Amino acid sequence: MAGPVGGPAGDTGTAAAPDPDAPLTFGIAIAVPEPHGAALQAHRASFGDPLADQIPSHITLLPPDVVRADALAELEDRLAQ
Repeated sequence: MAGPVGGPAGDTGTAAAPDPDAPLTFGIAIAVPEPHGAALQAHRASFGDPLADQIPSHITLLPPDVVRADALAELEDRLAQ
């Protein structure tokens, strides 16, 4: 028997409150605007990149990294600057 939409059987759909001390995975990327994004994606595909059609063209400023939840405000301030 299936559970609620989007959840496993028995899932009530209620998420536990996030642990404020738990590390978060966080990354920062800027999308490449069109028509350049599509051209770059097609070029990646021409080299045989299997993810070229699944990952939009972008510039990674911060690759996925662990950030403490209590450091998010500081990270937001730095990004705003």
